[in-house]
Amino acid sequence: MNIKIWSEDINTISMWEDALSEHKIEVVSEIESIELPSIVIVDFETIGKRLIKLLKDNFVKDVDFIVLEGHPKHQNAKILLKLGVKAYGNSYMLPIHLQSCIKTVGSGHIWVYPEFVYHLIENSNAPKKSSSNIREILTKRESEIAEELLAGLNNEQIAKSLNISKQTVKVHLTNIYQKLQVSNRLELAMKLNN
Repeated sequence: MNIKIWSEDINTISMWEDALSEHKIEVVSEIESIELPSIVIVDFETIGKRLIKLLKDNFVKDVDFIVLEGHPKHQNAKILLKLGVKAYGNSYMLPIHLQSCIKTVGSGHIWVYPEFVYHLIENSNAPKKSSSNIREILTKRESEIAEELLAGLNNEQIAKSLNISKQTVKVHLTNIYQKLQVSNRLELAMKLNN
């Protein structure tokens, strides 16, 4: 996997290199010179304005951007995801979460921090019930779990609400993801709210 870091802060670069010591990482100073295709981890605090301009100008292709910020903001997540960024989260996330983020993006999926998923669900203008054609695909229990997820409940809360085990919730969510061809809660919430 071709992973690059784009930041003007030496401390951030050092932190990310340590977190990703199992990977071959290259620090870049200009996006225009990177080898494609690539995953580029961007420090939004030092590169944000340049990145947004490149994305708006549709200048960069075959690059999967992971944008990280010291204090992630819901508004920034919305803007960046609309511009084609593949992941957005906290600069200081644990190494295991950063590695998971890279793996998710490398698999062609979108990754965002959990609070943003809940924010999207809570602030959705769409109806809180899944559409009838999706209900036909899901079993009754899967539909119940999907609706609980749309209400913003986590796995433990869903398990308590439906009087089932947390492991059963996980199994049903895996089945729901497969049936609806999504890979995470964000994609599921977006699909159910369409």
